[in-house]
Amino acid sequence: MLLYTCPRCMHCSLPAEVVAALATHENIIGMKDSSGDAALFARYLESQSEYFRVLTGSGVLFCEA
Repeated sequence: MLLYTCPRCMHCSLPAEVVAALATHENIIGMKDSSGDAALFARYLESQSEYFRVLTGSGVLFCEA
């Protein structure tokens, strides 16, 4: 399973703390962030591991990703 955050459609973002907690779940292998928020994306990246990947869905953050 992948987490997905798209604040434009959801009207909120997944908190980085929630992502960090869910990143340890064996059935969740990653997330896609379409927020375009560089600071939030950087906090999501802190949850990356061998088993959990963070992807961007925002062209604005392509270089950071």
